[in-house]
Amino acid sequence: KPSKFKVQDIREYNSENSVHFGVKMTPEDFAGAKAVGLVDVFKLKNVVSETNLVLFDHKNRIKKYKNPLEIMEEFAGVRLQYYDVRKKYLMDKLTQERDVLSNRARFIAMIISNKLKVNNRKKDDLVKDLTRLKFQKFGDDKPPRTGFEYLLIMQIASLTKERKEELERMAKEKAAELEKVKKTSIQTMWNIDLNQLETAINSLNAALEDNASGGTGQKRKIGRAHV
Repeated sequence: KPSKFKVQDIREYNSENSVHFGVKMTPEDFAGAKAVGLVDVFKLKNVVSETNLVLFDHKNRIKKYKNPLEIMEEFAGVRLQYYDVRKKYLMDKLTQERDVLSNRARFIAMIISNKLKVNNRKKDDLVKDLTRLKFQKFGDDKPPRTGFEYLLIMQIASLTKERKEELERMAKEKAAELEKVKKTSIQTMWNIDLNQLETAINSLNAALEDNASGGTGQKRKIGRAHV
């Protein structure tokens, strides 16, 4: 149907980060459209019926839902499963990082105290000593790899007391981070992410409003509607 309000010109000022259309109208048409509601005049909303909620579920199967709440409940269950996967991954990752740091610190400590000699020795003999001393293996340990490469590649200049103390401090930090993850429930992890998302959305909306007002914090009173 023909609109009651005439538009003189439409221009696009869109960017990669924002959607911006400039709509030019006469002051009279703009005032009338604003009184009716710009969202309704420019048809910026649509109605979705809740009586025919047919969607693909998380297993990619067609399913009919009774109401939006049923959709949300199913989504929440799947979401929490993946937060459990994420938590386990973080725990494994932090555990390995902590153990690598601890083993490197002990490796340097044994060299400094002359309990382990690395210079002018065959690699096989050194690997036997590392195994006997119960250093942990990480990564590929199939020949010619040994699993001790994370120790053997350390430079001579890093085998100092200062470096050992730094590694011990870093290991403690990783251990503390690991304990924090262990004590954080998957529900809390989701809430933290939602709070961060809400903060980011509010910041984006505030920036868009500030941009629309020309950075003055007050909307400009002109005969042009920015949608």
